[in-house]
Amino acid sequence: MHMPVRDMPTCDGYGAPQVDRDIFGDELDQAHAISAEYCCGACERHTGCQGFTYLPELQMCYFKANITGTYARPGRISQLKPAGTTPPPTVRPGSCEGYGTLMRDTEVGGVPLAHVAVATVDECCGACEQATGCEGFAYLEEFKMCYLKAYVTGTYPKQGPLARLKLRTSTTNPSAQPTCDAFQGTMVHTDLVGRLLGEVPASSPAQCCGACTEIAACDGFTYYERTQACYLKAEVTAAYANPNRVSRVTKAFSSSTLAPTEAPKKEFCGNFGALEPNTDLVGAVIAEAGAPTAEHCCELCENTELCEGFAYLEDLGTCYLKAFVSGSYPKDGCIARVRPEVMRLQPAPAPLPEPKPEDCGHYEELTEEVDLVGATIAEEIAPSADHCCGLCDNAQHCEGFSYLEEFNMCYLKAFVRGTYAKEKCVARVKSGILRSPTPQPQPEPEPQPEPQPEPQ
Repeated sequence: MHMPVRDMPTCDGYGAPQVDRDIFGDELDQAHAISAEYCCGACERHTGCQGFTYLPELQMCYFKANITGTYARPGRISQLKPAGTTPPPTVRPGSCEGYGTLMRDTEVGGVPLAHVAVATVDECCGACEQATGCEGFAYLEEFKMCYLKAYVTGTYPKQGPLARLKLRTSTTNPSAQPTCDAFQGTMVHTDLVGRLLGEVPASSPAQCCGACTEIAACDGFTYYERTQACYLKAEVTAAYANPNRVSRVTKAFSSSTLAPTEAPKKEFCGNFGALEPNTDLVGAVIAEAGAPTAEHCCELCENTELCEGFAYLEDLGTCYLKAFVSGSYPKDGCIARVRPEVMRLQPAPAPLPEPKPEDCGHYEELTEEVDLVGATIAEEIAPSADHCCGLCDNAQHCEGFSYLEEFNMCYLKAFVRGTYAKEKCVARVKSGILRSPTPQPQPEPEPQPEPQPEPQ
């Protein structure tokens, strides 16, 4: 069977892809896609979508609204729609008093306010003055554009941009080479209990000092080398042992309140079942949050409506909170935990009947080593691809499915538009959903004269 493959879409109207970055914002929806480019068009179809994060490992788009910024997250690709512009600045060059030194090949971490077209980088200072909440900017000479930022969390190396930050009252120039003179001694293999202000990419703990200094509420930070990120903390109340982390607090912070303690909030885990190593949960991801250990996920799940359990990836230091949990499946490096009552409330699944050939009679032939381009509307555990036919028939709008034997999982699809190559995956669509090109009619043969008998 010939299945058409859709042309590669474009992302006109979106900013450049940001590699190893995720987005702060409200998650609207998720969808499978073979590449990040397919997320752009899908984002357009979601009201309020301002950008997306793409996870190549799962071939999944996460659409976001109410975006407030981005943060370091290995393995992700993010793209944002441009923010609305502000009126052209009226303050002319030479008005950058109160700003630090201009930094080359530097980007500013923070919440995007607006982008403004200017003639020179000096005009960005005036534009920033006119934008309420602006604390700094990045400038791209190629586009003659200022990118104004609020709630600045620091700076980090990036080829191309020029950056400048407002000077804080009674502080030294924040654009200078970062030092840790304003911080107390280093605490090795230690984390801080406090309110997370944000994450800033960094190659060493020294860079975290400058980022923390730029935020008035910052009491200290924890640096985790594996994620190459600073976790800036406010309202710090205690420190606790956590391997491979480095923490520091400011000299202005009273160290007498920094009593060592155990990892916080472990009592929340009393409401959960035992940790299941190398296991993930089948369910809807309703939130993601950074956390130093799996124990922290318990509190996050307790305080999140509809959360029934979580999966935790230590490599990424991330909790994936799940609702509508229906089962589990093997996944290396993942730890799962679920509320005991959730599993008790799950009705015992009726045994699936042995598939009959006629159950899939209204589907095209099974195609191997391919997946379907379309919207995933459900994921269902099944012992074989034949069982997916009945599941698809019972799911509204389902037009076909792909099946991964490795996970015993059916991925039910709607709005199927074509196929693409994918190892260890099989796919099947309902008859008539994907039509081969209409064959051209063959010319009718010209009538030949009947032979006449020869005269005798």
